[in-house]
Amino acid sequence: MTIIELLIAMMILTILIAPLATSFVIGLTTTQRTDQDVTNSADAQLLTLYFDSDVASSEKVTTTTACGGSGTVVQFEWNDGASSQLAAYRTTRDAAAETALGAASVYRLERILCTAPGNVVSTHLLARSLSVVPAVLCDGSPCPASSTPREVLLPLDQLGRTASDDRFTFILTATRKVTP
Repeated sequence: MTIIELLIAMMILTILIAPLATSFVIGLTTTQRTDQDVTNSADAQLLTLYFDSDVASSEKVTTTTACGGSGTVVQFEWNDGASSQLAAYRTTRDAAAETALGAASVYRLERILCTAPGNVVSTHLLARSLSVVPAVLCDGSPCPASSTPREVLLPLDQLGRTASDDRFTFILTATRKVTP
């Protein structure tokens, strides 16, 4: 091969590789964004499953920490036959997610089920990338320390793939079953 042929081959190769590299980078970015969107959607579905059931079953709604410990946002109490049940929703800060998403604060929301204060039966991670600690509303206003509201709202604001992306915001609304 001559040097001129080699230069022509390198130019053609450069022309072919540039769009391939660009499409590869775009593909990776889109995959990461889609992954976070799917995660947020799955979290919303899981939250709906537990939250609606807990509110409907509850006899008392509190903002105390009998079951969930520090970081408890709301706690639902009900009697299941002869035993008392508590379901607490607790937030914790996630330093690893803060680094990955480039956000100042990222919170996780967990559901802790107890049969009595301090007797934890199970813990479920329900939301992985909340931008703020949710403020639960009872009948449209902030929940007092203890109440029996008709309707409970849980507004959630989840982060996108990065802190600057659009947020995934939704409000869970559930109604307590009230006996006549």
